[in-house]
Formats: sequence, C-alpha cells, structure tokens
Amino acid sequence: MTEEEALEYLFDSLARQSLLLLKAKAELAKEMGVTFGNDSDITKLLTDDEIRYCIQRANAEFKSQWEANIEERENEQAANDNADEETPSEEEETDEELEARPVREEQKPSTDYVDQGFVADEEHAFPAVFSEWYNEQIAQVQKEIDELNEQIANAGDADTSELEAKLDEARTKRSNMRSAYTDLLNSLTDNYTDYDYFLNAQYESRIAEKYEELLGKELTVSDAEVAEYIKVIGKTNVEELLDEDAYAGWKASF
Repeated sequence: MTEEEALEYLFDSLARQSLLLLKAKAELAKEMGVTFGNDSDITKLLTDDEIRYCIQRANAEFKSQWEANIEERENEQAANDNADEETPSEEEETDEELEARPVREEQKPSTDYVDQGFVADEEHAFPAVFSEWYNEQIAQVQKEIDELNEQIANAGDADTSELEAKLDEARTKRSNMRSAYTDLLNSLTDNYTDYDYFLNAQYESRIAEKYEELLGKELTVSDAEVAEYIKVIGKTNVEELLDEDAYAGWKASF
C-alpha cells in the first residue's frame, strides 16, 4: 500500500466513523423525541446513569495508566536500592551481560469496571472526573504527612525513628503519585489528547450501543453513503444534518 493509498484509507475510515455517529445521533434523537441540533451536548441523548457510567469508564482508563506509571517508578526505585546494596567490588565484577528489562504490557480495564472511588454520592449527581479524584488522593497523603510531622515535633526526647520512616514513605508515595500524574498528562499532550477526549469517546461509544438497543438494528452505513458524505464534507456544515429529519432527507437525496 502506497502512502497515498494509506492516507485515503485512513480518511475513508474516519469519514465512516463520523457518519456512523452522525446517523446514530440523528435517529436516536428522533426516536427519543429530543430536539438535537448544532450546539446540542451529546449527553442530551444519554440518561444520568449512562453519563455516570461513561465518566467511570474514562476515569478507569486514566487510573489504570496512572497506577501503571506509579508501579514503574516504584520498581525502578526498588531496583536502584538493590543495586546500591549489592554493588559488587572490582574483584567481584564479571563480564556477564545484564538481563534486559522486561517490557510492561499495557493493561486494558475490564469492560464492566466500576471503581467505588468513582461513584456519585448524595451531594453530586455524577462522579468526580479523574483530576478531581486525583487531587483528593493527594490531599489524603498530604494529611498523613502533616500529621506525622506534628507527631515528630511533639515527640520531645522520644525515639522518632519509626515515625520518620513512615514520613519518608509517605513523602515518596506523594512524589510518585505526582510524577506519575505529570507523566500521564505529558503523554496525552504528546498525542494531542486530553481527558475530555477520552470521556467524549465513551459518550460516543454509548450512543452507538444505545442506537442498536433502542432501534433494534445494527448501526451501519453503506459505501455509497460514505462516498457521498465525503463529497458533502467540503460543501456543507455536516452538523446541520443533525436537525430533525435533515439526515433522513440527505440520505434520501442520492
């Protein structure tokens, strides 16, 4: 496949995905009796329970990667500590090659994942987004650090070695949490994405599922529809097709 053919295939694929979502939105809105236009929020087509689930799924993706980043840092720190303890003397050194570090495989969260930390409470209709949840975790560790500092300050002449060990552990935990979060944000920036991108992807996925559930048929578009849609993209504001029966009218025009 040439570069030009690859680009054309990619464009066709993106156009098909876009048209599928457009079709799902338009026909769902009609089925639900919802006025859905250019400026309408996608969540208008979802129930509160569906919105909550989508937030949980987006949070799950972020938490999985964040925890993987923390684990990677902890493993590196443990390896460095072991290296400091077991550094051989010049006489003990050998020419043996070091073993390659194992490649960590990305883990995908379960499709039925529900983290109790992400459920809504009596005061909030929806779970906190990941950044808010993360700040709560940092605040908890910071509280632990503050309490340990206070205990050490008030210990007088008592032995504080155990408290100081706990303090060092809490500070390391906080540092790893912050660094892992920064790495996560940097990774998103490098890929021109953010949390809203992942959350919106969850909304769109749920819209496609809901289309098939409510209308009782598979969400598909023909090659002819995709080809015509590509022609329309350059001429029309395709969002206009969301208004009432506009999509159905456009579809019937060819």
